Amino acid sequence: MFAMDDRLAAAFKAMVPAKKKNKAAAQAAAAFRLKLADLLLFTISSQDTPTSIKIIEVADKQVISLLDKLIVEGSGISNPTLISTVAALCSFIFSLGISSDGTCSETVLSAFVGLFERFMAQEDGMIGCELAIAAVIKHPEPFVPRASVFLKAGFNEEYRVFRRTEAVLCLAGMMNKAVVLKAPVEKSVVKGLAKASSEYLQTSMTEPQTIKPRYFASVLKLLLSAASSVGDELKPTLQKYLKLDVALENEQIWNEVSKKVNSACQQVSLDGGARK
Repeated sequence: MFAMDDRLAAAFKAMVPAKKKNKAAAQAAAAFRLKLADLLLFTISSQDTPTSIKIIEVADKQVISLLDKLIVEGSGISNPTLISTVAALCSFIFSLGISSDGTCSETVLSAFVGLFERFMAQEDGMIGCELAIAAVIKHPEPFVPRASVFLKAGFNEEYRVFRRTEAVLCLAGMMNKAVVLKAPVEKSVVKGLAKASSEYLQTSMTEPQTIKPRYFASVLKLLLSAASSVGDELKPTLQKYLKLDVALENEQIWNEVSKKVNSACQQVSLDGGARK
């Protein structure tokens, strides 16, 4: 699907002035390839498509190869339609590596977690958020064993705040009750998110002028997800390390902060905050 015929590439080049033909041809070819892949995805997802075509076995090596090619094709794009296409293809490629019991191999999981880590640490911004987190948002269960990666990224102040927000929201998705029932979260993750969230909220209350509303809302969503999903055996851990007394003791400041973040909280609550 990602292989491009030389004659098609030549046709694109002939359609633009010589001065811009190389860049324009490359962009047009990339867009064309992505739309073809999107059409294939639509066909496979259709209810009218025979089951015999939908059910296929793809080796881990092939899944990773497809991901690598998609990263090349999908990096640096700005067209909203193509961005959505890339996200859909990324989650679909990941689904090819998921077994019937809802798990995937360490090899495949490492490739997609590695993509997320590249997104968080990048300096050139070529890897878009949608590409980086699409598989996590669509299929959170297999990522639960790597939840600590998203926890650390979400509270790492060296990363840009919008990326940290997406990391926290990915983690909140893993803490969803339906997800935790299928893939129980580790005690260390519950402890870590309780401590990190408490420290952040305490700092926010003492320095309310530094609050970034959407990030603040994502942390609240994470806590709410954790509180409603962890089993009885982990609730004592959550209660032990969740220290909100300082954050809530000043009612006036809390009211001011609430007004500041109200809109962001509503947005995160309605759409999950993370891009789908």
